[in-house]
Amino acid sequence: MIDAEREQEKISQDEAIGRYESLRFAWRGDSVELDLIDRTVGLEMNKQDYAGAMRHLRAAVSNFPKTKTTLNMAERMKEIFIDLFLNGKVDDLPPISALALYFEFKELTPLGKQGDAMIQRLADRLADVDLLDRAARLLEHQVRYRLRGAEKIKVQTRLAVIYLLDAMPEKALKILEDGKTKSLDGALLAQRRYLQARALSELDKIDEALALLAADDTAPAKLLRADIYWRGQRWASAAETTE
Repeated sequence: MIDAEREQEKISQDEAIGRYESLRFAWRGDSVELDLIDRTVGLEMNKQDYAGAMRHLRAAVSNFPKTKTTLNMAERMKEIFIDLFLNGKVDDLPPISALALYFEFKELTPLGKQGDAMIQRLADRLADVDLLDRAARLLEHQVRYRLRGAEKIKVQTRLAVIYLLDAMPEKALKILEDGKTKSLDGALLAQRRYLQARALSELDKIDEALALLAADDTAPAKLLRADIYWRGQRWASAAETTE
C-alpha cells in the first residue's frame, strides 16, 4: 500500500518513511521489521539522508546480529561509507555535516591505504573551506594511530601546512621535527625545510630561518628568503634578493 502510493506520488518520501517507522514500532522483532528498515533505508538514500540510512542499518545490525539479512546490511553500511568518503559522494554535503557523519561512523574506516586516502580527502576538503582546526584534528589522529614510516612523514608535512595556515607556527615546527627523514626524496625534504623556515620566520627567528636556506639557490628558496628578509624588516637584503 505504501509502495503503491509512493509510486503514484500520492505521498512524499518523508511521509512514506514516517509510515514505515510507525509500522516498524508496531511490529518488532522479526523479518518484517528488517524489511521495513530496508525500505526506509532505500528512501533515505534516495533523498541523500545518508546519516539516517546508516543509523537504521546500524540499528538493524545491533538488534538482529548474525542473520544473513543483517550481515548483508552491515556490508551495505560499509559500502555506503566508502562511497561517501572515498568516491566523493560526501562532497554534496556541507563540510560540517560531512565531518559529523564521519565521526559518527568512523569505526567503518577501512584499514590501510584506502582508509588513509579517505581521511586525507576529507581533511583536504575541510582545509579548502578554512575549517583548519577540524582538518588538523583528522590528520593528527591519522599520524598518531594509523601511519608509520614515509607515509607518516608525508601526512605530518601536510599537517604542518595546515598549522601554518591556521597561524600556529610552534605546532608546525614540532610536527616537522618529529620522525626520521633520511629515506625521503629530495622534493619532500626541500618542502619540509621551507616549511620550517617559514615557521621560524613567523616566530621572529629570522637568522635561524635564513640559516636553513643558506645552501639552497633554487627559485623557491630565493622567493622564501626574500619574504623572510621582508618580515624581518631587512629591506636592503629583501630588495637585493628580489632582484
